Amino acid sequence: MKRVPSRTIQRAVIHDLQSILSLIRARIEWMNENNIEQWNRTDYLSRFTNEYFHRVISNGQLYTVKTDGQVIGAFTLFDYDERWNDGQKALYIHNFVSDIHHRGVGDDILCFCENEARKKNIFLLRIDCQKDNKKLNDYYSRRGFKYISSFEEELYCGNRRQKRIP
Repeated sequence: MKRVPSRTIQRAVIHDLQSILSLIRARIEWMNENNIEQWNRTDYLSRFTNEYFHRVISNGQLYTVKTDGQVIGAFTLFDYDERWNDGQKALYIHNFVSDIHHRGVGDDILCFCENEARKKNIFLLRIDCQKDNKKLNDYYSRRGFKYISSFEEELYCGNRRQKRIP
């Protein structure tokens, strides 16, 4: 019988940073190879620099998904996002990345975020993605994230999506 390693989600520490950046670079390369527009078209790592990641780690906003001690996913979770600025209480998911060789990590992340929202008595979970990334927009739709509106920010043309948490 094949052993299935368990996954843990926990706040990131500085020691995790190089693994997270490696995941992001691998995902960008995968996007290029699969002609998917997202981070590969927006100069992602110039905007989200080492300093940015140090700050969100220090603030306890960056999380990792690990299996057998290996980082296989990461994301930030905020209680404010200037792209929305509508006064509604919500949690915002950003910097969402998963290892291309581990299936289901994204679902684990979204489930964790929903549970965190419930713990905080927050009933809206929000995320955005590249407007033209059909695969990712479809993924979020299947997971209950409704399209709200589009926006443009520098090279990024995004869709705002949200999910009501029961």
